[in-house]
Amino acid sequence: MNHSRNTFSQNECEFLSELLNDIERKKRLVLRFDELYQQQLKARISASRLSEIDVFGTIHIPPKGFYVFPVQEKVYLVTFDNFSISLDHMQLGMALTLEVLTMMKRETDDLSIQDAYTALRHRILEKSDVWDGAYTYALLAGSLQYCG
Repeated sequence: MNHSRNTFSQNECEFLSELLNDIERKKRLVLRFDELYQQQLKARISASRLSEIDVFGTIHIPPKGFYVFPVQEKVYLVTFDNFSISLDHMQLGMALTLEVLTMMKRETDDLSIQDAYTALRHRILEKSDVWDGAYTYALLAGSLQYCG
């Protein structure tokens, strides 16, 4: 995913599609994920810092989870109305991905979205003492709701 072209690369698209396990609608789901990810990135990070984000990576969380993160190792100031927190690039990716998966699972009943959400949510909760930035972001964004 490159901020200037606003789409996933072919390799990232294939990787996410494999993780989402969605044969018929994989392209639509991956493009929707990208669209929401970019929207939330713009909503949470100031425009001056957005220009620094142009290359993204993807981490697989077994069995069916993942998160997308800015590759450049920086600390980002993320805002929620009049509140802000600092996160490194990996925690920003985890929390932002969880926020996007939360929105997507409201839009679709696709089990791959639910599985990806559940795996990432579990990982953030499991390591909340280490990934306190991702945990705080997820709390503020409302992404840590219980799912069955």
